[in-house]
Amino acid sequence: MGLDMYLSVNYFGENPPEDFPVFTSYSEKRFFDGMVKFTVMYWRKANAIHQWFVNNYQGGVDECQESDPISAEGLKQLLELVEKVLAEPDKASDYLPTEGGFFFGSTDYDSWYFEDLQQTQKELTGLLDYLAQHPDLSVAFRYRSSW
Repeated sequence: MGLDMYLSVNYFGENPPEDFPVFTSYSEKRFFDGMVKFTVMYWRKANAIHQWFVNNYQGGVDECQESDPISAEGLKQLLELVEKVLAEPDKASDYLPTEGGFFFGSTDYDSWYFEDLQQTQKELTGLLDYLAQHPDLSVAFRYRSSW
């Protein structure tokens, strides 16, 4: 048991591009009328990132519900915050504080915390670079957690 976190993309069109970046093995594609939904990122017990999504896209309510739509601009804001923490690790608790919870993992600012941020930086950079190179794609992102 633990905090499992998923960032999904809703792609509006018949088939998503084959080269759309997916940073998880949990990428089951589900087809709806005019939309394809699949998971592009996965975290485990990255409670600071989880709390950022809860505060910014779930109205502060943490009930494992799917978030409001997240734009690429919203993901850029998260990336900028992650990069600030990585540049100034001593201010991590100010910029992107950890959050305790049932099976949420450690609240320490330790190597696990910074590894989660480094992985998030790498994956969000790849995802946002792809979107910048393909401005015609019609997508919206959603966050969901399970614990």
